This record gives sequence, C-alpha cells and structure tokens, in this order.
Amino acid sequence: MTRAILHISYIDMLIAQPIEHWIENFSVNSGSEPTEVVLPAMNHSGPIFPGIRLNMPDYVAEHPEYQLQSLIQEVRQHLPNAKIWCSINPTLALLGSLREVQVIDNHGGELERNACITNPVVHSIIDDIIGGIVAAGGDDVHGVVFQATDIYPQAASDRVTGEIQNTCFCNHCLAALKVEGYREGTAPFVKRHPERLALRIDNDGVANIVIDLHPTDGTASEWLYKNAVAQNFVSADEPLAEKLAGEYVKYLRARVEVTAKQIKRLGQKAQENGLQRAVIIGDVNLDLTTMVDLRTIDKHQAVDEVWTGSTNDVIVRDVNTPVIKFLFVRGTYIIDTFFERFYTAEHLIKRGEQADTVRGYMSRLAPKFIGANLLSGNNVMAVSYMDWLAGFIALPVFTFQDVNELIDKFLEIRGLGIGSSSTTSADGLSPEEVIKNLRDRMNRNP
Repeated sequence: MTRAILHISYIDMLIAQPIEHWIENFSVNSGSEPTEVVLPAMNHSGPIFPGIRLNMPDYVAEHPEYQLQSLIQEVRQHLPNAKIWCSINPTLALLGSLREVQVIDNHGGELERNACITNPVVHSIIDDIIGGIVAAGGDDVHGVVFQATDIYPQAASDRVTGEIQNTCFCNHCLAALKVEGYREGTAPFVKRHPERLALRIDNDGVANIVIDLHPTDGTASEWLYKNAVAQNFVSADEPLAEKLAGEYVKYLRARVEVTAKQIKRLGQKAQENGLQRAVIIGDVNLDLTTMVDLRTIDKHQAVDEVWTGSTNDVIVRDVNTPVIKFLFVRGTYIIDTFFERFYTAEHLIKRGEQADTVRGYMSRLAPKFIGANLLSGNNVMAVSYMDWLAGFIALPVFTFQDVNELIDKFLEIRGLGIGSSSTTSADGLSPEEVIKNLRDRMNRNP
C-alpha cells in the first residue's frame, strides 16, 4: 500500500478543528485514509509539551487537550495503526531576536526568529525538544521530521537597497565552510555578488533558480550560467558572468556539505532513541532557501527519508534514501510562511490593532496558501504510478471558510483584547511599519 501521510503543520489547525475533522478532510480529498500522521511538536512560541526548559505557549499550557500527549492519544482513537511523526521547525522562531543563535547575512545583520542550524546552542535545544517528544509520546512516536524549506532565507536586503541578503555567515557557518574548502567568507557577496546568477529582486519578492549541482551535460557552473542567461538573471554580454558562475558553484558545493551534515546532527538525539528521521525540502535539487540537495543528504545518510515538493525520477533512482512526494508547492515553505503570520498577529494585537486590521493581515496570504495545495484524488493516483516514490504527504485542503474559522479560533483561544478602530498602533505606527520593525521574514520574502 502506498504510504499516505497526513501533515498537520501547526497547533492552530487542531485548536480550530479536532483531529477527526482533518482525517476526514484528507481521506475525502485523497481517496485514502492516512497511514501516517504528522503532529506539530511546537509552534512559533514554544513546544506543545511540558518537561523541558523551554516554556509552552500560555494557551497550550492552559489547555491540556492541545498538548502533544493528548493529541497522540486522539490520533490513536481514530487511527490505531497509524505511524505518528512529530514535526520540528529548526529555525526556532521562539528564540526571537537572540543574536547569539540567529542566522547572519552577508552584511553582518541577523535575521530575527531564524536560528542557524549550524549553531551548537541550536543543537542542544533540538536535543531537548526531541527528548521531550520521547517523554511525551513514548513508543507511540515513530519519528521526527524537520521542516527545512526556509532555514536559510535569501531575500532582498533590508540594510542595503537593491542587494540580496545571503545567509548564513555566522561564525559557526564560516568555520564549517572552511572545513569544506571555502575560505572566502562574505567577500564575494558584498563585492562581486555571484548570487545574481540565481537570485533576482522582483516586484513581489525574490525570484530564484533551483540549481542542479550534478547536471548530466556539462559542469554545474556551465549549467548555472546557461540557465541564468536564459531566465534573464544576467546578460550574455556581461564579461564576468561565467567566472561568477564558477565562484558561486564553489560556494554552493561547500554549503550543501555543511547543511547536510548539520541536518544529520539535528537528528542525532532521535536516532539515539530509535526514532526515524525525515527532512522536508522544497526540491531534490538545490533550493537556495534550504541550501542542500537530495544527493548530498543521501551521501551523508543525514536522514532516513526525504519529503520534498518537487521530485525527479533520475535523481531519486540514483540514491538510497526513500523519497516521499509532498503534494504542496515547495513543501512547507508557503505553509510556514502562512502560519508565521499568526505569530506576528499576536504582536499586532498587543500593540492595540483593530480586529479588522489584524484579520486582514492574517488572511493576506490565504489565496496563495490555498492555491499551493496539490492534494486531489487525481494527483494521489498519479503518484501511485511513480514507482521511484515511497508515497505521498499532504496538508488537508483548505477553503476560504476554513481560513476564516482558523483565524476566528486563533483570536478566541488567546483571549487577547482588540484596541480601538484606529488603523495605527498606540505609538502611531501602521501595521506595515510594525511588521517591518519586527522583521517578519515572511513579509520580506512571501
């Protein structure tokens, strides 16, 4: 039987509707009952289980039915034989603006709520989270999955106008890159900007090229230069473009090695406890917000399986690591971006924003979030013919009514008061200015 994995990304889904609702949604839209379920082990504010040094969000601490142990038992009631995974977003938004752990860009600025997975402090925190999952779930937990589709944001810089914000160049990443033979540090990315061959600032964000570091025809740098010209990232008349392609590929080859090794380190505690390890990436080739590809993950045996939004039969057949098709554009990238707005909305409410303003902000990405979902009976059937895949994973199908109910429950459960009808905050800032000050990653690169 093809593996059919229900992905419940964030606790807000389970606050809005019980697990039974999402199981039925998945079954109706896929044509099959889930064989496995992914539960969130945490959200942007903290873990959803007690017993470790990190604090649970208040609304979870006050409602035991939203805690991991209760959710696991609820899954067992409806799907007694299903395997249960727990998801972790290793960027650890709950750490806020703690510079010591944040991703650092090529201009020396940190990205708030975006911890670097190369940082040993992050390793220790992830170890504690996995230990808490084991304590809460025991033998009912089959494995942990890391949502890694946006661990290294590459966006328009909010410090240098017209430039790309490359990540990460913290001390730990620089040291790890040197081990892999890359010693130039940030210099190329503040002078020659080789990233221009794959990243371009557009009106609605940053366009990117997913890079094949192992093309069947020619070298990776030749492939990159050819595609950069074809997609108008650089001009064929630019004299240094081919040289820059080689320079960028040199960096990327080192970077994917670093990222794969760090993903393996993230799962160390899980492996020690006999849990399976999976990672969610956007593409089997190199997606620049993940900074790793399937071949390198497989080379280092970093995880037991890979779940990805875009597959390629030639590449998948060439590796030993099982691959699951995520029926959502770019895996969890848009999902994480959508739900990150819920976290920022808490700050907007606390600053006295009116309900309509907060609701408008939270729902702004709804069309993109709804439209990126690829779950359908026909797509599930198509995956069943792809014998290079081990199965599929999907988020339940959302309608605009579902999103509205999600937002309604979000506001209700937190019991946060809404201020006056003014469209500015107490200190005169508009919601957009508040968001900018909070450096909302999703607002920088939606």
